[in-house]
Amino acid sequence: MGLVYEGEELPECPFRQWDLTDPEGFEEICDHMASDVTFLYPYFEKNSSAAESSVVVIKDMIIPCRIAYDQAVGLHLHRFFEIDYVMRGGASLRLEEKSISLRQGMFCFLSPNLKHDVLAEHGSQVVSITIPETLVEGTLFDLMHHESVLLDFFHTSMSTGDDHMGCMLFSVVDEQPVRFLFRELLQEFHNRVEYSDTVTAAYVQLLFAQILRQCGDSCEVHRRNSKRQGMIPMLAILKYIQSNYRTVTLGEVAERFHYEATYLGKQIKAGTGKNFTDIVRELRLEEAKQLLRTTNLRLEQVAEQAGYESQTHFSRAFRQAEGMPPGEYRKNRK
Repeated sequence: MGLVYEGEELPECPFRQWDLTDPEGFEEICDHMASDVTFLYPYFEKNSSAAESSVVVIKDMIIPCRIAYDQAVGLHLHRFFEIDYVMRGGASLRLEEKSISLRQGMFCFLSPNLKHDVLAEHGSQVVSITIPETLVEGTLFDLMHHESVLLDFFHTSMSTGDDHMGCMLFSVVDEQPVRFLFRELLQEFHNRVEYSDTVTAAYVQLLFAQILRQCGDSCEVHRRNSKRQGMIPMLAILKYIQSNYRTVTLGEVAERFHYEATYLGKQIKAGTGKNFTDIVRELRLEEAKQLLRTTNLRLEQVAEQAGYESQTHFSRAFRQAEGMPPGEYRKNRK
C-alpha cells in the first residue's frame, strides 16, 4: 500500500482526510501514502525466513490492508482469522471446492487454516483485516456473554476443526459506520503511535458489533468439503430460542420459521454443536443460577421463572448439572 520508507521521519498518515463517500479519494491515499516498516525488524531478526516472520507478526497484531485487484495470491492458508470487506464493486472468494461471489457491502469471515483466495474485480475496492485468534475469541465473548447460543454458533461456524472450518458471509445496509471504523483502523495501524494496538483492538470490537447490528439476523455459512451453502436464517432462529427458552419447543420454532422440525433440529446441531434440548436446558439452568445468586425468590418461584415444570423437576435437573441442590448453590454463592 503506497510507498515504503526507512530511516526518516514520515508525514502523518492521511486516512482521516478521506471522505467516506469518495472511493477515488481512498485510492489516492492508498497509492501515495508512505508506510513505516521499521517496526517489523525485530520479527525478522528472530526468524530465519520472511514467511516465518510474517506468521509471527500476524499472530501478534491486527493488520488492515487493501487487496489489490491486479494481484492473485492463489489458494493459501494461515493461522489467524481474516475479515474481508467489499467497499465497492465485487470480488471472488475461492475455496478448494467452490467459488463464491462477493458484492458491495458484504463481509466475509474466514476461519484459520482454511485454504482460500480473494480476488478483487477490476476497479473494485476490497479491504482486509487479519486478526489473531485469541482476540477474535475475546471479542465475541465480550459481545455475547449474555447470548450463549449465538456464541456457540459463531464458535462452531468459525471453528478450526476439519468438520466446521469455513467462512461466514454478512451483508450490511448502512456502510458509513463500518467505513468509518475501517478508516480509523488504517489510521491507527499506519501511524503506530502510543497505544495503537489497544485502540485498534477496540475498533475491531466496534466493527463486530456494527456487523451484528446490521446483518438482519441472517448470514451464509460455507464449510469446508460441503457442497451446500447454509442459507438458513440461523441467527434469527437462535435469537428466538434465546428469548423464549422458558416455554419454547422445537416444533414451535420450526413452525415459526417454516421448516420441518427434524430438519431444523439437525441444522441447529450443525450450527451450534448442541441439540435443541441441550440448548434449552443450559439456558434455563443459567437463568436459575442467576436468580439464585441475585434474588431471594423461593425455589418454586425460581423454577417457574426459569421455565421448569415444577420445583421437583428443577431440583433434580439442577443437582444433576451442578452436583448440589439449588439451596446449597445459593448459600455458597451468597
